[in-house]
Amino acid sequence: MKKFKHLGLKERSICAISKKGFKKPTKIQSQIIPHLLNNKGNLIGQAHTGTGKTAAFALPLIEKLKKSKNHVQVMILTPTRELANQVCSEINSLKGDRSFSAVSIYGGQPIGRQIKDLKKGASFVVGTPGRVLDHIKRKTLKIDRITHFILDEADEMLNMGFIDDVEKIMSKTSKNKNILFFSATMPKKIKSLASKVMNKKYTHIKTKNEVTLNQIEQIYFKMRAKDKFKVLTSVIDTESGFYGLTFCRTKRGVDKLTKKLKQKGYKAQSLHGDKSQNQRERIFNKFKKEHISILVATDVAARGIDVNNLTHVINYSIPQNPETYVHRIGRTGRAGNTGIAITFVTPSEHKKMQLIKRITSAKIIKKSPPDSKPYTENLKRERKNKTRKKTKKKSGETRLFIAKGKKDKLNEQELTDFLEKRTGVSSDIINNVDMCKSFSFVSVSSRKAEIILEKFKKDSQGKRSLVETAISKGKKTG
Repeated sequence: MKKFKHLGLKERSICAISKKGFKKPTKIQSQIIPHLLNNKGNLIGQAHTGTGKTAAFALPLIEKLKKSKNHVQVMILTPTRELANQVCSEINSLKGDRSFSAVSIYGGQPIGRQIKDLKKGASFVVGTPGRVLDHIKRKTLKIDRITHFILDEADEMLNMGFIDDVEKIMSKTSKNKNILFFSATMPKKIKSLASKVMNKKYTHIKTKNEVTLNQIEQIYFKMRAKDKFKVLTSVIDTESGFYGLTFCRTKRGVDKLTKKLKQKGYKAQSLHGDKSQNQRERIFNKFKKEHISILVATDVAARGIDVNNLTHVINYSIPQNPETYVHRIGRTGRAGNTGIAITFVTPSEHKKMQLIKRITSAKIIKKSPPDSKPYTENLKRERKNKTRKKTKKKSGETRLFIAKGKKDKLNEQELTDFLEKRTGVSSDIINNVDMCKSFSFVSVSSRKAEIILEKFKKDSQGKRSLVETAISKGKKTG
């Protein structure tokens, strides 16, 4: 704690830090905290994800809040709702016994609830560009008296096309404010924007070789596109205690890969923008509790995922640019843990891989995919057993018929999530899903089946129930 005290933080902040288990400041925290405490003006903070950037700006700004003010003092923009929630939670956890509040606002959540929270008074507002603009237009958010404007994950904002919205929001802020940009990388467009809005007056604080990236083994495998799935399963099978994120470029790619993994018996779930906020939160909570060992995600959906003990990040689809590569692999190797980042590269993507290596200055080593032959017989036995479970009902299990299918625009995961939401029966124990066009079948323990059937029977109000016990003499076709 002495090192935090030497930065100039007050005792109340030290107590809050201590409760969170911080031992010593990271490099970015050591430089930015004194800068903000001493009012040294605009800055760009450049450091890789997972290096404590939120605490770096939150701790000094918490101390600098004007106690009697009943208006927004700090505006923070983030590219995604997950990151907005994460930053807001971090601020609230660092405030200690101070009475101010931090509020997050983002799309996908009822706006009425956010308006209510804003009316109560918020010193910090953390939000995504679209929803912030919405509140400004409704006049439910006023930022004309803020003292600090913060753009978090600036390079990701650029990649997602939010820069025009950022400038619109900034035009509504006070002139006498400090501007802070935080970014893992510094593309030319971000530097240009910084020079424009900061009148070329800013300090650029850059940390190099943070411990986070030093503790990540970065490798890539060269392969044909059709071999990717086989290689992925070999990695999962040969690595002890695999617990990781696998990135695909598109939502469709995420769903396709997740389905194939589930069919092979792996504990995998998908995460992308088509999921509702409640679905995303449930899936992430399962992943955080390690009920799921493989989370397949798009770049946007993975923003804000904060898990310290991931063993792997797999780039199933090569990142579109070096900035995305840095953000992806920063999900592992955190909090003193080691991690492995693996990128799958097809022959046509070789030049892109070389560009990533050159721009990031990362030591990414080419290796041969793992040989899973020693595990083959064991895996065959495991999967044979899993197949048998699929075709033969377990003792004590009930097969259920659900009057919802593919025409309802549901996939397997969404169907089991629907059942969980309606009945409280965890989707983790709903198995052997078989979806047809207009109906589906699932298997669940007899005890849980009774709960599901009873719940839907009550909800049907005398009409035919949406869920019934399946007829054992064959299936209908949809």
